[in-house]
Amino acid sequence: MSGKVFTLLILLFTLVTPCEAATWVKLNENGVSRLMLDRQSISEQNQLKKTWVKIEYKRAQKNLEFVDEKEYNNTKALWYFDCDAKKSATTQVFQYANQTLIYSAGVDVKSAEFIEPLPESDVEIAMQYVCKSIKPATSPSN
Repeated sequence: MSGKVFTLLILLFTLVTPCEAATWVKLNENGVSRLMLDRQSISEQNQLKKTWVKIEYKRAQKNLEFVDEKEYNNTKALWYFDCDAKKSATTQVFQYANQTLIYSAGVDVKSAEFIEPLPESDVEIAMQYVCKSIKPATSPSN
């Protein structure tokens, strides 16, 4: 029986994938907020590029989804980019009051509405960074 346990432990250790902490890079800061992007999360999926972003607000923001308009000062969101069409979509949003989660929402990327970002907005700044970050792999010539 100990041989089976040992084999199971070896199998479990081989299935463990390495975990990397977020690497937040500041992309923009102004009098209202600081935009950061997790460089480790940039990836490509089905012709779309995606990344996690964090926005730290200098003053509390009000979430209008709540009757009592709860305030938050930090947002993390998963943004997708169609670099060729220059459009973006948000699929997940988490709003925090300090470290306490007060609101979250999400939609499947297939249901997300891709729109052109407002010029000079945080979304456009992040899209420019992400679309330049990943170069598609080229297949070797035969």
